[in-house]
Amino acid sequence: MKPSVKKSLGVVVIVAVIVTVIIVSVRSRPLEVISVERAASLPIEVFGLGTVEARVLSRVGFAVSGTLQSVHADHGDRIAAGEPLAVLDSATQAARVTKMEALLVQAEATQGKGA
Repeated sequence: MKPSVKKSLGVVVIVAVIVTVIIVSVRSRPLEVISVERAASLPIEVFGLGTVEARVLSRVGFAVSGTLQSVHADHGDRIAAGEPLAVLDSATQAARVTKMEALLVQAEATQGKGA
């Protein structure tokens, strides 16, 4: 055999021996075992997709529009018939009444001139 082939074969054998020693030393290490205790109770969580709808739908509204001044009932509260749910701000309605009264006076005055 040629000296270069012998040298290459020697290097391959040395590398193979080193790799074998490393593999054997890694495999022969003791494994650490961790014991796990069972929990007394675990919370149950349920996830899902869908649509939530009310069983009973009540359409509640005011006869006139306006700004809410106060709310007397909340979702889920039990109320008696006739009990107020909310109160509208009366300033807006009072201004509308004053305006309509002024228009009425103006219309009556205009009608009196034409007659």
